[in-house]
Amino acid sequence: VIVFVPAILIPLYTLTSDIKQWFLRSLSLVGAVAMLAIMYRITPVRIPVVPQSRVVFWLSLIVFTIVSYGYAIGVFGADSLWDVYAVRTEYKATLEHSSGIIAYLISWQGNVINPFLISYGLTHRLPVLLSLGMAGQFFLYSITGFKSVLSSGVLVLALYIALRNRGNSFGLYVIWGVTTLVLLSTLMRIGLQREEMSSLLLQRVFAVPGL
Repeated sequence: VIVFVPAILIPLYTLTSDIKQWFLRSLSLVGAVAMLAIMYRITPVRIPVVPQSRVVFWLSLIVFTIVSYGYAIGVFGADSLWDVYAVRTEYKATLEHSSGIIAYLISWQGNVINPFLISYGLTHRLPVLLSLGMAGQFFLYSITGFKSVLSSGVLVLALYIALRNRGNSFGLYVIWGVTTLVLLSTLMRIGLQREEMSSLLLQRVFAVPGL
């Protein structure tokens, strides 16, 4: 809903294309969503689970993390946390002259390993793993400047809260959470003349997907 509704409505008011093009674009989006809905009715393929010991799993995760951070420090070092766009520009420029594997390492560490450590630390009440996951995201943010890396920990925490009690109130948490964020970002833009939150939330989450 968060992506589909803006993708249908926003182009109608912002783009200069005629109504026929808008209708065809909206029809293609409806078809794409329908295909996703059909996939849930297809019987999933049963993939055999390869037995793996807990020691091998955690040892592999530790080795991968050490290699990722070590390689990242060797290539990028540690930059300022505040000049986000300068850090991001330098990160992209450095990638052009480095091995492509570093981008995959950072992507896996920031999108898979660290969020897993955060969620595992929350669900099993292990503050050490929670702290390691959050510190890892903070470090990767200092290298890449990607706000998604820094905010992923907050997202995992929000999902953990919303899915309590077997997720019975998950829909209400999502609706009221999004409504509250939109209201706060609008008030900050109008009352305090601060555009950071509205730029990150209203434009990049709602407007940009629609365009």
